[in-house]
Amino acid sequence: MDVKLLRSLDDPKRDKPIWFAESETVARAMVTSISRLIKTRGQADIKTEQIHRVLGSLFEYRLDWSKESLSYFPEAVRSFYTDPQSHNQKIKVRPTINPAALRQQVINNKALTSYLLQGSPEHESIMVSYFSVAENQASLLCVLWIIAVMQGSMDVFHMPSVRKLLLLVAPARVDTHAVDLIDFILSVDYGQNRPDLPLKLLDAMIWKYQLVNFTNIISALGKGSGSPDRTSKASRFIQYLLLESPEFANRVTKWTSLGFSRRYWTEEDFHHKLMQYLNEYPEYHEYEAFAMAQKQGQIPALDPPLQPQMPVYFTNIVSDFVPFLEVLISRLVEYAQVDLLIAIMDRYGHLFYYHNAPLSFVSNLLLYYFPNDTLADPRVCKRVVRLLDFEQYDLAPEVIAYCQQDDLDAKAFDAGYFERVISKLADNLDTQKCAPRHNPNLPERQFREIGSPAVLGISIAMLEIMVTPIPPSTVVKYILDMVLLRGSRQTGVSALTIHATGLLISSLPSDHFVRPVLDELNNLVVSNPYLLEISEPTRLIRCGMPKQTNGKYFMSQSFPDLTSTAALRDTMSSRLSKAVVFPYIFNDYTFNLHNYSTNAPNCFLTLFHSLLHYSSLDAFRVLLEYLRTLRNSPDKLKTDVQLLYVCFLLGPALHRIEKLDNNNTDAEFLMELMHMVKHVTTLMDLKEGWSTQALEQVFDFLYHIRARFCKSPDLANQLREIIKSMNPPINQRLIRLVM
Repeated sequence: MDVKLLRSLDDPKRDKPIWFAESETVARAMVTSISRLIKTRGQADIKTEQIHRVLGSLFEYRLDWSKESLSYFPEAVRSFYTDPQSHNQKIKVRPTINPAALRQQVINNKALTSYLLQGSPEHESIMVSYFSVAENQASLLCVLWIIAVMQGSMDVFHMPSVRKLLLLVAPARVDTHAVDLIDFILSVDYGQNRPDLPLKLLDAMIWKYQLVNFTNIISALGKGSGSPDRTSKASRFIQYLLLESPEFANRVTKWTSLGFSRRYWTEEDFHHKLMQYLNEYPEYHEYEAFAMAQKQGQIPALDPPLQPQMPVYFTNIVSDFVPFLEVLISRLVEYAQVDLLIAIMDRYGHLFYYHNAPLSFVSNLLLYYFPNDTLADPRVCKRVVRLLDFEQYDLAPEVIAYCQQDDLDAKAFDAGYFERVISKLADNLDTQKCAPRHNPNLPERQFREIGSPAVLGISIAMLEIMVTPIPPSTVVKYILDMVLLRGSRQTGVSALTIHATGLLISSLPSDHFVRPVLDELNNLVVSNPYLLEISEPTRLIRCGMPKQTNGKYFMSQSFPDLTSTAALRDTMSSRLSKAVVFPYIFNDYTFNLHNYSTNAPNCFLTLFHSLLHYSSLDAFRVLLEYLRTLRNSPDKLKTDVQLLYVCFLLGPALHRIEKLDNNNTDAEFLMELMHMVKHVTTLMDLKEGWSTQALEQVFDFLYHIRARFCKSPDLANQLREIIKSMNPPINQRLIRLVM
């Protein structure tokens, strides 16, 4: 899933103004998917207004979210639900069912209770007519619940009458009514005398009579909204249904005992095994469970009659539960329910072997919630990774050993481990090697979760980084030691390895992995000896009008003495040294590598371009903060080579900076750059007629991007004031940028 989804949801020519008017569950799932998409892959060039339009068209009522869920939404999504001025405030609030009012209605409506409890035929037409209206159907399950609570049992109903009313509900709205039921159940006060009554009633409702779907109930319990009190009550129901009640646990045990292959393409008797399961634990979809139990498996005569059964089945409640387990794990991570989360993953984690995309889920979970105290707990993190079938993924042996042993520490994750992660990723990206299969037991490529070797490689590399308890700053240090030839490393890495490094770092959370890179860049810019040198001086060619003296014309073109400019005063040996080193800083990295002339500034420049090329636009906001820090730091830019280095850093990124959601952001980059030009040229105090090689390239770069300076009159005026404040002759050379 990528940004094309958001563009398609914003289609103005769609048939329906509301995408998922019938299903709150699907609408919430789409909000979660959009949030995960933006947070893990970036917002790209999609405007926040467009995202808000999409969010406002998902469901007919306002979706509320808990503060825990909102805290992990990206800003573009969170602002839609929290900003008082957003379109969300104009969406109508969904009507709630008041328990006290509904209880009184049930007590006073004798026709309703007579029909539901005794099935009185004289009241059937009234009840059918009433519940045929869509607005009244939301209360049907709640009415059944109130009566069951009052009677203390689910066995008191006349089930043919209940079935006839439930069949009036459109199948598309069944899951939304399950949400209504759970909200109602959690709002009812049951007193202190019967604490387990609602648990038993819901269990019977799900399994004995199959009036509601188990997965819909689990989804409603973990929908991600409500108060802390609702959350604690919902957790109690989840604990009972999954860990205390034997109903679902027995079904999972039976399913597992049938020995379904983890590699579905090798399964030859899937349907036979599925029928074995359904014969022992039948599932009904037209509320006929009560009648089938009475007839002992024979098809009973029902009114209305059952629809013809499909001859082949492909699903059941156990396999349907797996994607809802995703939602449940996410909610328990948000609410920091560590013990419950561990217990559920220990009991049902093996079901993820039958998930259609387990690697994508685990990787996205670690990325979306990073940093998170719950996932930082090794007990939880190891169990999350154990959701994967290690026989189907080329994971590092250190990761497998760490996750399989609860008492194993993180000593294996040293600098060598992270170098191997990068090297393996580079092999997967190399088109010549075509992702070699080191383990012959892995599935063939066409049967893997992700067919592309590059995409699969980056997903595994992200997981191998995120699963370690090593701080991001330390991880970045280990990686940069390899790229920048620091420590014991003396040989340069391939350009593809640097490319893989930039791709990997840009795929990780930018606030935690890109910031350390920029901190290292800041140290390099202000302390590297090659960047602290002044480049070679150069004379400017000046054209003037000849002057007439005694009837003859002479060209008077005098240059100030080079030694009068302190910044350019140097010995011949130093000038020769600069002439040798200066070009290699800005050379092509591969050329330097093949000619044994690699240097740290050039390596970092190559890495930085790869990082910005693949990173989301969120990383550019971090870059802007870095430029401000660099300009305002005590060790400011002092030389023309440092200034040119900053221009080389920014140049390839300018076309992406223009796509930032904030229209002023690209202007802020240009303002910071021009302030740096002013600072450096003021320190150098150049005399008229003299310049340097690096400065001339800086000026060429500024004129090359001149069109960006005049995007708005306000920006042009601000830049003009900065240029006017520069020393002559620099201000005279640059003033035409904004004219």
